[in-house]
Amino acid sequence: MHINDLKTDLKDGVALLNLLEIISGKPIGKRWNKNPRVPNQKYENNQIAIEFVQAEGLKLVNIGNSPSLLQSFALPIAPPLAATCLPLFF
Repeated sequence: MHINDLKTDLKDGVALLNLLEIISGKPIGKRWNKNPRVPNQKYENNQIAIEFVQAEGLKLVNIGNSPSLLQSFALPIAPPLAATCLPLFF
């Protein structure tokens, strides 16, 4: 998987969930949409990523996940979540 632009490549949650599995060394544990086609599936993927990170003990501040946020993609949740998680596992 190749990421060129964080805003567009992480918005569906697929690359983020893959990244979380790799850097944590743990499976996500929930079923997630590997090929999301509709905004609701993208929302679910990002919600699963948030729950996974919180279960790992990382407190998330000012990172939310709402359908309107994901539909507009004006402020995608995945890039700040990925940046916040990297220090947790390294």
